[in-house]
Amino acid sequence: MLVPCGTSCPARASSVILRERKSRDVGGEQESVQAETSRRRSERRYNSYVAHPDVILHHLITSLNGPCQEFEGYVGKLDLDKVEPESFRDLLKFQQQNASVALSLEGYNASGGTEHPPYHFDFLEVTRGIANAHAFQHDGFAFIVMTQPLGELLLNLTFDLSQSPPVRQLFGISAAPVDRDGVHLALFQLQFDFLLGHEYTHHVHRHCAPDETLAVRAEFLQEEEDGSLEQQAQELDADGYSSYLLLANLLQDENRYASVLEGLGHAAHRSAASDELLFTAFFVVVLNVFCAFWRNRTEVAALYKLVHPPPPVRIKNVIQVAQMFAGQNGPVEDSWFQSSRFTELFRTAAATIPGSGRQTWDAQIALLRSPEGERYAQALFDKFEAARKKAE
Repeated sequence: MLVPCGTSCPARASSVILRERKSRDVGGEQESVQAETSRRRSERRYNSYVAHPDVILHHLITSLNGPCQEFEGYVGKLDLDKVEPESFRDLLKFQQQNASVALSLEGYNASGGTEHPPYHFDFLEVTRGIANAHAFQHDGFAFIVMTQPLGELLLNLTFDLSQSPPVRQLFGISAAPVDRDGVHLALFQLQFDFLLGHEYTHHVHRHCAPDETLAVRAEFLQEEEDGSLEQQAQELDADGYSSYLLLANLLQDENRYASVLEGLGHAAHRSAASDELLFTAFFVVVLNVFCAFWRNRTEVAALYKLVHPPPPVRIKNVIQVAQMFAGQNGPVEDSWFQSSRFTELFRTAAATIPGSGRQTWDAQIALLRSPEGERYAQALFDKFEAARKKAE
């Protein structure tokens, strides 16, 4: 059974790709002292000169985790074998291997032909429950990392979505007998893939290209007071490109199309209704994660200093990208993109977010609708368009 973190339930094993390590035939116990000495010298040379990305990652994190450093509160690379419960351990192992394979098989069209170092995806161990994701390049590798608490948060967010009666009604499964683990896992995978694609975009669009200093993109910051419109434009770019890639994979890959439909309790038949269902699922998980990390800024001046745009701005951008994808590929009609539909989707996705933070969202939305807020939004989208045209 797939369970939210912090819940003790029987674990369900995930299918995990196991790689066998080839061992060298050393001739049993009869190996000569000379051969053993030669082998050890070879191993020392190998360990000295061959770069292992997981070792490089762990060393980087542990060397920069002091007070006021880039990775303050981080312990290092997460030892997945020690993660509990077993169901969560298996899920993280699957995500780590699946993401690594996907990144290694990256297509030319996805990267736009951008040259970059080889990718490495991993999870990090942290203290104080830090939920974050990062993209950075270091020592010949393009790293994408997520902290264990972020994985736990995504699992819990999508569990709440899968149990929500309004969400299930949106998916047309409110009264139907359906595998709740399947719904949960389908939503988790969509949300995970959106964040993975976001970090991937920071690499392929050169938002974190290294210079003389380490450039670390952090997605979820408690305080954002040193940002700029340029950084916010890059975040919109990452949201939009990730959305386009995920929708393309979801709607155009027959295996993914079928598996998500079946996970949501529907037959794996391609139809206009199925296309609309997958669009709905995409927006539910993306709006949900934006709401979960909503940072309230109710002064106009503060908006210009953010690293990430306010959620309403990011949501508008994702809707525009999805509408563009639909116009180019035809899975849903333009009439599907009605403001009333997105009001309902937002309300449904936000309703599962715990806490009282929702009470202050209206103030920020009102600010963005004011003349000052509209000028900010226009300046941001002008910066975004300028950066996009420059990259063409």
